[in-house]
Amino acid sequence: VVPVDTARVYFFGHSNGAFMAMHMACTHADRITAIGTLAGTEAVDFTCTTLARPVSVLHLHGTADTTIQYGGGTVGAASFVGAEAVVSRWASRDGCDATGTPGTAFDWDTVVAGAEATPNVFGGCDGGASVELWTLTGSGHIPVTNGLGMRSIIDWLLARRS
Repeated sequence: VVPVDTARVYFFGHSNGAFMAMHMACTHADRITAIGTLAGTEAVDFTCTTLARPVSVLHLHGTADTTIQYGGGTVGAASFVGAEAVVSRWASRDGCDATGTPGTAFDWDTVVAGAEATPNVFGGCDGGASVELWTLTGSGHIPVTNGLGMRSIIDWLLARRS
């Protein structure tokens, strides 16, 4: 048996893994503290009713993503919501303010020049949860980040406790 700090259970997923992380957070909110997702979202028809407890969500998505488009779209026969819509869904699920507060842009994707990552933070969430969207202006489906970029996601997750 391996001891697990049940106040600190996290998921991170990219693309289809992001779809999975969001599904797991919805169906297992009683066990998951926070998720980080990159370039993935939820199906248009995905239903997530009452959460067992709030789950913090950090979603990163590039505006130039042609695989899972920032504004939503389809892959095969499956339709998915856009980055802003999925974060709004999570803000509502977690009892957060309906409108986020833009933060200061910073450099996250080393391929895109300048400070392309703009955080949008939804405050007032139930149970101390956090919901954020980091819009990566000009970034594609597989952004290239330095070690500090990935560290920023890990630090964000580890700062959340249930």
